Amino acid sequence: MGDTMKALQITKENDHPTAVHLIQLPKPHATPGTILVKIRASAIQPSDLMNAQGKFPTTTFPRVPGRDYAGVVEEGGPPEMVGKEVYGTSGPALSFVRDGAHAEYCIVEEDAAAEKPRALSFKEAAAVGTSFTTASMVLERTHAKAEDVVLVIGSTGSVGSAAVGLARAMGCRVLTASRRDETDVNVVKDPKFSTAKDLTNGEGPDVVVDTVGDVKLMRAALDVMNVGGRFGYITAPRTGSTEIQIDIQSLYRRNISMIGSNSLTVPASVMAQKMEEMAGLFDSGKLAAPSVGRMKSITLEEAEQIYMGNSDVAHPIIEM
Repeated sequence: MGDTMKALQITKENDHPTAVHLIQLPKPHATPGTILVKIRASAIQPSDLMNAQGKFPTTTFPRVPGRDYAGVVEEGGPPEMVGKEVYGTSGPALSFVRDGAHAEYCIVEEDAAAEKPRALSFKEAAAVGTSFTTASMVLERTHAKAEDVVLVIGSTGSVGSAAVGLARAMGCRVLTASRRDETDVNVVKDPKFSTAKDLTNGEGPDVVVDTVGDVKLMRAALDVMNVGGRFGYITAPRTGSTEIQIDIQSLYRRNISMIGSNSLTVPASVMAQKMEEMAGLFDSGKLAAPSVGRMKSITLEEAEQIYMGNSDVAHPIIEM
């Protein structure tokens, strides 16, 4: 390959729609404070597709997308770091104002990569970043603790399932909610979360982690929360109104807090610290990575088709 590499690149001109193409770019090299990672696997997250659609105002173009990755350090950092297997995710920079991981190589800050858990393959590790750090962040911001009952709305999704795993690893009792009968609450059949009250002897959950952003479900969940409850949410409706009408008297009388969690406000170095801590949980078996059976291995060429809207693949992971 020499001094070039294959990479996906988003381009945008004026107000025209963005386009993503597979191209050859110069192979980057580490500079002081950075490392060069040979990418072995990189997930395509919903936020990557949104980035390619021009939905993040901070993104500069042209730009290589890709927030989450797993690979091997090829150069940079202290000598003992070269050859290390690492994994990581973006903060507000990688894939937005700095080229991301949907390429054969990627430059990241030295403190923004964590050592990959030994128990995880590159493919599994590449699927962890955004979902698990977002889940960790919202549990931290809602001050979840072992004695809490935690209700996770959207518990079968990527962030939701990560929140379930992390909360259980903390010792919390977890109630799951989705549109499926397999969860504790089926929000189609029980949109008022009456089951959450029944399962907690009428007290309701102490913490709600909302990964869906449905205004009606948000209101209903707030109504069943326990005194002193903390409601954490990571998203808002993508269409229609993002406003919510709530009974503030009911909230203050029960000491209910609403807490937004936006992972793009957190530096990649902080995310790496979270992933370093989680590595021990993965290696000990206390935390499980997303099921390999749910992931679809693809090439960069196939990834280009996904970005162009010509392929519909669930949970795609680029492997190189």
